[in-house]
Amino acid sequence: MTINNKAASPEQVGDLGNTALETITNNTTLTPRQQRIVTALTENIGGVLSYDLRQIAGAMNIADEIKILRRRGVGIICEFEPFITRDGVKSKIGRYRLEQSRP
Repeated sequence: MTINNKAASPEQVGDLGNTALETITNNTTLTPRQQRIVTALTENIGGVLSYDLRQIAGAMNIADEIKILRRRGVGIICEFEPFITRDGVKSKIGRYRLEQSRP
């Protein structure tokens, strides 16, 4: 796995969509799968690769779970990074992270 294991300091976290996360936590029920996704993204400020997030969440279609969380107001960004498959083919993989709040 290539998870960024550095825990975010309060200064780094700032308001990483926490308003949205608090709203969701207080007003709606997250599924255990969604809770695992939000926790992983909160704990890994550098983001989590889609492959790793699938394993953490226990979901094959992680994009669908991300879509649901986005609809609920969680700011999640996906950035694509180049990588080479086991067959030597150049490809891209997504890294999900929480969006930085804007002042």
